[in-house]
Amino acid sequence: MPNALTNTQAVSSLVFQDGFDYYNDLYTKWTSGNIDTHAINAPGRFGYGQKVTVNGQYYGSRIIKALPSATGYSRLVMGVACRIESTSPVPSDTFGFITSTGGPTCAFGFDTLGRAYFTNNPNNGYLGGEASGTRIAQSVPGVIPFAQWFYAEMDVVFSASGNGSVSIRVNGLEVIRQIGITTSLENAGYGIGLFESSNGPTGNSHSFDDIYVLAPQ
Repeated sequence: MPNALTNTQAVSSLVFQDGFDYYNDLYTKWTSGNIDTHAINAPGRFGYGQKVTVNGQYYGSRIIKALPSATGYSRLVMGVACRIESTSPVPSDTFGFITSTGGPTCAFGFDTLGRAYFTNNPNNGYLGGEASGTRIAQSVPGVIPFAQWFYAEMDVVFSASGNGSVSIRVNGLEVIRQIGITTSLENAGYGIGLFESSNGPTGNSHSFDDIYVLAPQ
């Protein structure tokens, strides 16, 4: 199985991308959401265009995009511009990958100290909400800025049996690096999710823009 941290020059296929700029119905491109309020709105990351804002008052606030392979992907790289709207938000899973049945398999998140973390059991089965999954790795404090845009990238080799790896970068700087770990509930990823905290829509929403998903060969 390829290793996400050593096979850095792998040829990759573009699986999905979205800048939210040229449509307003979220489900034109995204597969599903939940009962909470999620909206494409302006301005986007650089002060023009559009972004998506994920809001919610309940555990599980999220939007999901199923990826095209019926058998899943053994390795995926996801990049996304994120903005944590609150200056003092609750810890939260922020984005991640999805199982074959539509549940969470692993996620990138943050805590109140501005640490990035990686979990292989996001929020004990909830997609989004306050983080309570198994935190496998975390960065030093202060790498996640609040109330401003940053760009995060997560490169995962999926393994349910200790043979996986993960690399996470924030604004181009690698902040998490782990090899030989259980990264996921299955040995493949089938979709992506954008998540939001459970403490209500005012002040705790997450905004996202300029997403890409690659499948290295």
